[in-house]
Amino acid sequence: MGTKLNQPLLIGLGALWGLVEATLGWGMHLLHIPFRSLFLFPIGLFFMLYGVYHVGEARAALRIATVAALIKLTNLMMPGYFPVYYVVNPAVAIWLEGAAVFVFSYFFITNRKKMPQGIVLPFITALGLVILLQILFSGWQVIMSRLTVGNPALVREFSIGNIYPFMIQSLLKGGFVVLIARLLQSSTENRWEIRLNWGWSVSLVVLAMIVDYITL
Repeated sequence: MGTKLNQPLLIGLGALWGLVEATLGWGMHLLHIPFRSLFLFPIGLFFMLYGVYHVGEARAALRIATVAALIKLTNLMMPGYFPVYYVVNPAVAIWLEGAAVFVFSYFFITNRKKMPQGIVLPFITALGLVILLQILFSGWQVIMSRLTVGNPALVREFSIGNIYPFMIQSLLKGGFVVLIARLLQSSTENRWEIRLNWGWSVSLVVLAMIVDYITL
């Protein structure tokens, strides 16, 4: 089934992801929970990989991520003052995750119809993509730090101590990619489905936009 026939599903999944970022992500930020991305990354993965399996195209991941990122970016048009990086940085991070899942899905899911039996090559690929997206996001932060006063997460001086948490997070996220892809492969084979029509999808988008603005 082509993506044109599944637009409500893809838009709805992107809206659900945006809603999770605006609620769970916001709550974790308020509570100063460290390594928040380790909790939020698998949720975004679930929505993207679910879309990939049920649509049958790797670009579904990019479309879902684009919806979630655009929901975040709509805050730029809302009234009130807030630092621009509060909006742009999360949107860029979301879209980069979508790009990484798109590449993984293209080589290991949609071209093969199902995940290969072995886990070594998929895991190494997922790990490399996760490391790459984190490097690209760090580069984006460098750009934002030059354009915006007070941009958080500025590039720190290199130290051996910074490598360990970076690599541990990368290993865990790479594992999440392979694990969730395998779990969702089983779910699609068992015909477990999320059903979203246009009414539900549009409602979820509006709700996500409102909640995201309130919790900004």
